[in-house]
Amino acid sequence: MRIGHVHKVYAPHDSVPPGGVTYQDIFHVCRTFDTPLLIEVHNGLRDKAETLVADIPDVVEFVDPAAMLSKVRDNLENK
Repeated sequence: MRIGHVHKVYAPHDSVPPGGVTYQDIFHVCRTFDTPLLIEVHNGLRDKAETLVADIPDVVEFVDPAAMLSKVRDNLENK
């Protein structure tokens, strides 16, 4: 399981240096190895955060900080 913040996962395409890691690369690794990625974002900003990225895989989930601990526990118990 991976936990991240939007500003650590997403960077505008023009700010990523050649050969740099993009959110698509991170999503690809999570999808390939079936590794959950929980991205911490407040519920009020969730829709905006989701519009920043395309093709969100099933293993990636946006989680409110208040719900993060229970989500992590749930993922660990169900793996």
